[in-house]
Amino acid sequence: MIPDEMREIFEEFLVEARENLEKLETDLLELEKDPTNQEILNSAFRVMHTIKGGAGFLGLDPIVETAHKAEDILGKLRNAEFVISPAINDLLLKAADKIREYLEKAENQEELEPDNELLSQLEDVLKNPNKYSDKSATHHKYATVHKSATLNKYATVSKVLNSSEKCR
Repeated sequence: MIPDEMREIFEEFLVEARENLEKLETDLLELEKDPTNQEILNSAFRVMHTIKGGAGFLGLDPIVETAHKAEDILGKLRNAEFVISPAINDLLLKAADKIREYLEKAENQEELEPDNELLSQLEDVLKNPNKYSDKSATHHKYATVHKSATLNKYATVSKVLNSSEKCR
């Protein structure tokens, strides 16, 4: 429950969090079309980070827990540790819906209970991202291009190093 002296801050947080959730949902839908877009990944990460921070300040722990897990997934996505898939995107959208539900309950002075099933699903993505990967051609195409670009970068560095050794 939000104490009376924090009510004004809470009301401001509600407005901001709801706007941020709308932005997050737009970002996640855009990521379905362009799963490696760094600008969108960074935006989605910042949104979740902002929600987590505000909720933490207000002591809304179930929101913090949910946002934290979603933020961790978004962090790994933006660091290219794995690529977003429809399954991961669905879970992130579920997290956004759950946060919206928590906001509604907090606004109505209702108790917030953690959604342990959702939290464990989000944690599972972090521990087993391959289980949620998209086996479609798009995913494999990205992985192949990414791997190829990485190999070409190292091949170029290797050529430069080898040619500088010949100059000695």
